[in-house]
Amino acid sequence: MKKLIYVIAITIVLLVCVICLKNEYNRKLYKNANYGIEALIKQKKVDNLFIGSSMFRQGLDIYAIERNLGINSYILAYNGNQPAYEFLELKYLIENGVQIENLYLDLYVYSAASTPKISDIRLLAQTDTRFKIDVWNLLKSCGEANLSVFWEMFVTANNESLLTFPVSHKLTNNLYHKGGNVQKNNGTSFEKLTSLQVPKVQDKIINSLQKEKLLKIIEFCKLYNINLVFIETPKWYKVCEDNDYKDLMKEYLLILNENNIIYYLSQKTAENLHLEDGNFIDFDSYDPDLFIDMVHMSSKGREEYSLKLLK
Repeated sequence: MKKLIYVIAITIVLLVCVICLKNEYNRKLYKNANYGIEALIKQKKVDNLFIGSSMFRQGLDIYAIERNLGINSYILAYNGNQPAYEFLELKYLIENGVQIENLYLDLYVYSAASTPKISDIRLLAQTDTRFKIDVWNLLKSCGEANLSVFWEMFVTANNESLLTFPVSHKLTNNLYHKGGNVQKNNGTSFEKLTSLQVPKVQDKIINSLQKEKLLKIIEFCKLYNINLVFIETPKWYKVCEDNDYKDLMKEYLLILNENNIIYYLSQKTAENLHLEDGNFIDFDSYDPDLFIDMVHMSSKGREEYSLKLLK
């Protein structure tokens, strides 16, 4: 019986050690990747950094960015990235010695209206233990932390990709260049797009914690002399015409205007908000060939929009 207890105890200790090593050093596997935060940290300096969600991954063409802004550019995009996480990412980069000249942030109001949550566990694979603790504290502050979330964050997250890394990483790595998506995808039919429902938000206002972190991003950029610009990637016309979207956009722009922050909007959004002066990008929000769904662009849309934005 005593021997069995020893075996169990040693097994538990070994498992804890493995979990701790994974949480701290799994990120090192990505230092030579074509994407992710660890590869950017290795780069140490970036002239033009785009931090955002899948809006940026599907909406910005990295090759067009390199041609127009310079080759020292990078896109850091995670699914469902929210202002609260974008602040943690910016803070993490600065703490790890990354120098940023220009920061372009994803102006996606749906993410800002949501309660902070983990939407892309890949971020946990590419960061250290301290970052995960910051995420945990963030979730605790908004009542989203529980045993299930803790177990996923620190124990099970990314185990499958770790075990299959030699194969899965090679396949994934070929889809990116300096964080930018180079995968090709076609648009959707007009009938399918018009049949989709506009995304809905539970609370039709900017989440208070997201707003707090948004202001922290602005504060950090001023502190570290980083030029900050916000970019709204084009959406299908039904989204731009939706009352909830317009109300959220008005609230978001009020925050930016109060802090004298530059931002770029799609022409369709500007029209629906009845804005006359500003940086508006002309883009056909009625062309189904430019979209794969109501908020993401196709390869053709990504290329067309990026060229117009960068001009």
